[in-house]
Amino acid sequence: MVNEFSTLQVDEFFDLYLPGGGQDTLDAVVSELKSQKVLVPRGGRLDQQQKASASTQRPAFSHVFKTFRSLFRSGSTNPTRIMKSFQTAGNAVRRALNKLKGPAPNENVIRTVEADESALNGCLTNNREGELRLTDIIAPFKVISTKPQVRNNVFDDRTLHPLIPIVIDLMNGDARRRFMHGITIEESQVTLYYFSRSVCAKSTPFDVTKHPEFLIRALVVMLTSAISHLGFDPLVTLLPDGSYVYEIPPEGPSMAPKFYQTLRMLSMRHTRRLIGRMARIWRVRQIVSLSSVAPVPNTSDFVLKDVSLEADAPTEVEIQHQLFTDIVAFANDPNWRAHPILQDFRPEDLDSLAVALRKGDPLEFFSRIIASHLGEPELSSPGCITRRQCRFVYEKVCTPLYDIPTLGEAVDVLKQTLIALRIMFCAGWVHRDVSAGNILAYRAASNGDWRVKLSDLEFSKRFPASDDSKPEIKIGTPFFMACELMRDIPVAASVHEPGNYRDDDAVGPLPDTTFRPLYNYQYDLESVYWILLWLVSARLKGEHDPDRLPIIFQHRLDAEYAAVRTMVFVDTLRNNNLVRNIPPPLETFVMGYLDILRRNLLGEYVMRYKAKARDDVSTYSWVSSRAFYPFFTGIEKCRPEWESIELHVEAEHEHLVKGEGVKLSKKRKRDGDGDEDGEPEQARKTVKRRVVERQPTPRQGGPVTRSMSRSAARMTRSATRRLPADKLRCISR
Repeated sequence: MVNEFSTLQVDEFFDLYLPGGGQDTLDAVVSELKSQKVLVPRGGRLDQQQKASASTQRPAFSHVFKTFRSLFRSGSTNPTRIMKSFQTAGNAVRRALNKLKGPAPNENVIRTVEADESALNGCLTNNREGELRLTDIIAPFKVISTKPQVRNNVFDDRTLHPLIPIVIDLMNGDARRRFMHGITIEESQVTLYYFSRSVCAKSTPFDVTKHPEFLIRALVVMLTSAISHLGFDPLVTLLPDGSYVYEIPPEGPSMAPKFYQTLRMLSMRHTRRLIGRMARIWRVRQIVSLSSVAPVPNTSDFVLKDVSLEADAPTEVEIQHQLFTDIVAFANDPNWRAHPILQDFRPEDLDSLAVALRKGDPLEFFSRIIASHLGEPELSSPGCITRRQCRFVYEKVCTPLYDIPTLGEAVDVLKQTLIALRIMFCAGWVHRDVSAGNILAYRAASNGDWRVKLSDLEFSKRFPASDDSKPEIKIGTPFFMACELMRDIPVAASVHEPGNYRDDDAVGPLPDTTFRPLYNYQYDLESVYWILLWLVSARLKGEHDPDRLPIIFQHRLDAEYAAVRTMVFVDTLRNNNLVRNIPPPLETFVMGYLDILRRNLLGEYVMRYKAKARDDVSTYSWVSSRAFYPFFTGIEKCRPEWESIELHVEAEHEHLVKGEGVKLSKKRKRDGDGDEDGEPEQARKTVKRRVVERQPTPRQGGPVTRSMSRSAARMTRSATRRLPADKLRCISR
């Protein structure tokens, strides 16, 4: 993390990341501080005064804060004493601003905090006297000890800056934060910081005993700026009860803004890295306004996603619009049955597709966005990815597949998922992240049948792509990712059993070509197979401990893990230790019909690879329909034996968890528990506590997707989605 900082000269830092406090105001404040005897002459020889500082390239200032003049001479000053001196300086600047005719000071003050080596020592806050909460902290101040210390794995200075853990907790723990400033003090050296999801920037350090003017400028900005200029999003409001209200601005001049109050955190995804994607997913209700939190009549609850995205990347709103336009165009085509991908479809599958396309609404199979707001790009630095905060509101609150309670219901939802995927395929699109967290379902009535909603379309794209010259980025959930995409090696190269496929002639000498994964229709279908195998091998209630996952279902993308998964995929399930403990009612389900599905998928990979036909849409017709027919038909014959088998569900494991809120007095402990700060309950808890009571959060035993919360001890989607495989490591469970 240290190497990720952009370092700027002090003046450059102010201009870019801490603007404000005009020169006239600064001169007036300095003059007032001198008259108050807060700034006193430096004394000493003139040539010493005029010697330029190496870090600032300017002579020492003529005056010095009286409180700092002898503070650092001992070399071992207590951090509390240092923070008290900064508080004194801040109070003096505030008094000076109150006497001037310039910008009026805001409500912010500097408060000191009793802390150990790993926590903050002070902060800028507008809570002057009450107990500090995480959401009260505007900018953290940290005194860095220069003594060699054994840090007990609190953090490693070679990889993690001491202010970073504090800032991560603050940014993740408050939904209003877009960016944050900070200050560190190491002896007399002061460094200014700027943190956001796009960039971490810092100034070159300056000696506060020689250049108090820089500290004065920083304090003037912090004590006069509006709260939005200090990193708080004006479109997000924290209510007294700890919930938030998101404002979605109107899309047109004649429209009114919409307001959504958070009811419950559904998931939160982030890592112990600050820069990068970060998502909160809330259950919300639409309210009348900020001044009236009454629900809008005749509306149900919605889902709101608050996510930091790359500024130049297509948003899910744009992708949904393109996808839905293509789906509607296909549905309106009177000759849709002549599409190449349908040439080998079973008549029954064509009939079910016809019902979805012609008699119903084909878009009902997808989780649709009904309101959105795309924020402005954040400040960044050359070479950094610029991000922006985006909000999306979805029409229905659904149940993810990992919360479906029985195997029969889960299989029925997956069967409907195939219809949703076929609709996408016909429109010329691939999903690219079919997972247990992105397959949602809802009931129109409390005792009705489940209806599928395929969600998380932001990485969907057209196939074949117009430009396939770039390497395929590994996008997906490692639990369910296609072997070829994970391993960068064709599955066909691992084939050793010529008798396993629907066409024995498909197995033979394979062409010696350079293989490059190209995300195609079958990768989505292979994910459905892995989900089925995951359900019966890792989710059966009473048969499996959800915290001890099989080796093939891990949050990993390394070569060893990919090789093991490929070995399981190319070999018959009867030879695999994975199914040795499958209960008798599922032996036929797994080793019979699920193994037939595996063989059908594998055979299609071999045939297509041999024919060099990955771009030929017609070659995906058989696998999109008939490959699944033996499985679903076969398991129906023994349905009474397995349909009522109960599954582990994440909702059953909701409980109070250990938090990593900012500690003001207790020793920090990196225990790997609880990286999901930010629930409404968190805002009401004091940051002095080590254990924070919070709303129930989804359990971490299942696959990590962008629609589930993460823990710092496990590899997360934000850590695996875009990183090369050789950067990832096995995460022990």
